[in-house]
Amino acid sequence: MENSRKVFLRNRNLQTFSALTLISLTLPSHQVLANGALPYCMGAKMCQMGGAGVAIPLDSTSGNVNPALMANVGRDAALDPIVVFQRESVDSSKANLTAGTPLPPYSGPQYNRKKAYAAAYSGFNYELNPKWTVGFSTAGGGNNARYRRSIISPALSAPRRLESMAALISQVLAYKPTCDQSYGLSLMLGYIQLKNNLTQFPSGIVTKGAGRTDWGLGIGARLGGQWDVNQWLSLGAAVSTPTFFQKLKKYDDVLKHAPRLPAIATGGLAWHMGPCTDFLFDLEGLFWKESPFTGKRPPIGQGWRNVLVFKFGLQHKVNPDLQLRLGYNFGRTPVPSKAVLFNALDEVITVTEHIISSGFTYDVTKAITFDLGCAWMFNKKLTDNGKGPAGFAAKGLKVQAKGFVLTLGTNLKY
Repeated sequence: MENSRKVFLRNRNLQTFSALTLISLTLPSHQVLANGALPYCMGAKMCQMGGAGVAIPLDSTSGNVNPALMANVGRDAALDPIVVFQRESVDSSKANLTAGTPLPPYSGPQYNRKKAYAAAYSGFNYELNPKWTVGFSTAGGGNNARYRRSIISPALSAPRRLESMAALISQVLAYKPTCDQSYGLSLMLGYIQLKNNLTQFPSGIVTKGAGRTDWGLGIGARLGGQWDVNQWLSLGAAVSTPTFFQKLKKYDDVLKHAPRLPAIATGGLAWHMGPCTDFLFDLEGLFWKESPFTGKRPPIGQGWRNVLVFKFGLQHKVNPDLQLRLGYNFGRTPVPSKAVLFNALDEVITVTEHIISSGFTYDVTKAITFDLGCAWMFNKKLTDNGKGPAGFAAKGLKVQAKGFVLTLGTNLKY
């Protein structure tokens, strides 16, 4: 009886090791920053205001959120680098992942060796005539988790590494029929790249693509509108289809579905409190659960839930050359407690829920502006409750993350 129990535990825990094959592939094609697992912001000015900006034109990066805004930013070119400093840890010492096996457990947390990563937003906008505008906005970034040893046991070499990179370019056509309304449509083209050493389920063998780079292309669309109701109030709304990527063939033994970014719906307002001050509020819905890649129960998917993200921003023009901004962003992590094991290599953005931000824009000349901002992603802990596919073996596994973001930007009015 005792031997049978040990065999059962060994098999159970072998499956648990293998379950990490689908540890979350956090795609950053909107993604570079954000709770809710998509960017809390899409450009330097939006990053300073908690990501709010669906109802007010800021610059040519606004097409990443609402293509209609490009009708009101004029002839503009933007380049906005961003750097994320992250501190992440995984603590499996209180879980039972190696119970009944000769593999030693960890005695405490271990930390992600990748402390920072960089990305950038950009944009370009051109007015064909007073009613029609064409341009593009880009977003991109990556996820980089690299631990010295397997997050399960120091005696294992995998799984411990997950690197992904993605980028989107939104090609925008905007129409402004009257001075108080505009509409826009964008075609989104994407690129994704992946490298990992995850393991197959249920064998525990490292995937056939281990250490090799795979890539794929993606496509989606976005539709938006913006309305100036009166001198005090502006409204904005946008909806995006899912971004469908090609299947990653080198990892098709573990990734059963092609990567897909979720459908997104965003609505918001800009309250013009005075000639120099605006208050912004956006509400964004991310439909992760509708995608088989992220929404299916692990290990087939990631077990993510749909989330709402609340974005608040304030901007004030101190003088003709200087504009100050503040922001706050809240979005519940899409990772439920029962799926923490299967998302243990996610980046800090997926875990964090509260973000505060600030920054400024300075007009160097009438044609050139400079942006500098920062954001703090508050510490968040997630603990597996043992109610997922791995059961009691995963209970107690803890993921913890926090981060700091530095945003830069420059605009040219030509």
